[in-house]
Amino acid sequence: MKLVSILSVLALLGPVTGAAQAPQLIAESQPVVLDAGSAAYMFTFMPRLAGGTVILEHRAGPSEPAYSIYSRDGKLQARFRIDLPDASETIDSRIAPLRDGSGFVAGAIAVNGLDRAFKLCFLDRDGKLKKVVPISPYWPTHLAVAADGTIWGFGSASRDDKPASDNPVVFHVSSSGELLGTALPRKLFGSEPPHELRPESGPAFLASGGSRVAVYSPQTRQLFELGLDRKVIGSYVIPLPEQQRAGQSLARPMGLAGLAITDQGTIYAKLNGGDDAGLYELDRPNQRWTPLPEELMNQVRAYSLIGCQGEDLALTPAGRRGQQFPVKWIRLTPRFTP
Repeated sequence: MKLVSILSVLALLGPVTGAAQAPQLIAESQPVVLDAGSAAYMFTFMPRLAGGTVILEHRAGPSEPAYSIYSRDGKLQARFRIDLPDASETIDSRIAPLRDGSGFVAGAIAVNGLDRAFKLCFLDRDGKLKKVVPISPYWPTHLAVAADGTIWGFGSASRDDKPASDNPVVFHVSSSGELLGTALPRKLFGSEPPHELRPESGPAFLASGGSRVAVYSPQTRQLFELGLDRKVIGSYVIPLPEQQRAGQSLARPMGLAGLAITDQGTIYAKLNGGDDAGLYELDRPNQRWTPLPEELMNQVRAYSLIGCQGEDLALTPAGRRGQQFPVKWIRLTPRFTP
């Protein structure tokens, strides 16, 4: 599927590093429809884009999560479950495609009675299990694969992490499953687990793009940018704007419901709640989320942000449920670049 050029000359010019520009929609695709098919009887989460692959996660219950894998043009590539051997139950898995196209990496919890152990699993393109790597005591609940093929996790270093702990919350693993290092001590993030959802402000996020990895905690509204060497290259505390309705404040913050980082380093977020819901860019120097211009915002306001590939943002209609999920791609001239 190709993007349809709207302002092709802008695409050729590219962004001016560090400058604030007027965002423009320079390309937009026709939607493709993902059909959940035989998996539609299960609860299906909103699609997400990772490494050019669109993933639908289905659950009939807490165990044995199932996945439908689609190419960017909407063709079904695989459908499989995660079922760990030597485990009575497999729960809470997360998957991400490997950069070399050979398959997927998954994190899942093996349950045997009262015992639980986190495993890193490598699967082929059809979802068949090839290798299982124990990485305890680490419990990453978010996974991403960076441009260099290495695997990143965001979670806890034990099931009972203390807020003042020096234990890391970011884990860096080679493409073969060897631990390369860790980053960001737990004590940077306040009293609540940084990788967990905060009901009033949204979920946590781990995203990668170009030479960066972004970690976002809704508990403290903190966003860290790491280089692929695990060094911190950006640290921000970003207040969420207050919700507005008919020009009046509702005295509660908007929620951050989507996060993506492009290969050039522009960070976009979908903010929900009130009349100003829509797509925002991170203004790094001022540590704030800046909305797209009104005319452009009106074209994307009703969509959720599910990821990006290169400079292309993937969007799907907000609140979509059922058997079919339309997905389209847009490309913008960024206002803020690192």
